[in-house]
Amino acid sequence: MLSNGELAQFTTHVYDKDRIAVFPHFYQVGVPQNLRLKPPLPVPPCFAVGELLGKLIRFLRILGIDTIEDKRQKDFDKERIIISRNRQRLKEKRVVFGYWPRSEKAEIQLAEVVNNLT
Repeated sequence: MLSNGELAQFTTHVYDKDRIAVFPHFYQVGVPQNLRLKPPLPVPPCFAVGELLGKLIRFLRILGIDTIEDKRQKDFDKERIIISRNRQRLKEKRVVFGYWPRSEKAEIQLAEVVNNLT
């Protein structure tokens, strides 16, 4: 986030005629950790996938990606990216990273996850 062309935080005061610019997450641009709006995605990516997405879980594991079945466990690692078709689940406060697959077909869901989150 930039305020008048300089890196800014949410605590920065905004005045009349200030120019504010907000950008998506960049991997190539070095932004200081204390100015990021959320922590970076875990590397390598690891997932907690909703139990209704069984085929997607299997496909991710075949690819060698660390994946667990998320049965609303309270002790899952907060570093995991939650993948669920339940939007309410993704809105929970404790979910840092979440993804809602647009497709209902496991093969297309796999392509979505690989293209967007790895």
